Amino acid sequence: MYLLDTNLYIRALNEPAFGLALADFQQRQLKCLWLSAIVVYEVAVGARDAEHAAAWERWLVRPFRTRERVLVPGESTWRITADARRRLRSGRRYEASLATASFQNDLLIAATCRERGATLITANARDFAIIKRVIPLRFVTALPA
Repeated sequence: MYLLDTNLYIRALNEPAFGLALADFQQRQLKCLWLSAIVVYEVAVGARDAEHAAAWERWLVRPFRTRERVLVPGESTWRITADARRRLRSGRRYEASLATASFQNDLLIAATCRERGATLITANARDFAIIKRVIPLRFVTALPA
């Protein structure tokens, strides 16, 4: 089971060659691929305007929603996330990361992956390496072959 981080979808839009590689990967791994509701949120927030948000919805979200493959964090996911935040906060080494909304979103994505046994595919190795200290997590930084 795989989840893709927001940064990969953004890269796919900005780099046509990577967009083709991502489309190929999604086609090959369709049965193992899920979408995090946190990614849906980040994409909607990052859209330039309502027209772009609607295009993201059609291109990215609708295919997963149609297949009932959007993972929404439940209470247990939030509890894992809260525990992870407390543990990172207690070390006082990660205050700058903890202060950002994107890091909070990454914690939720990591907790979702942990609960579902999914592997996260992301270009954000720095944040997820920090998170991996408090949430057992499998992540890779390239599309698996």
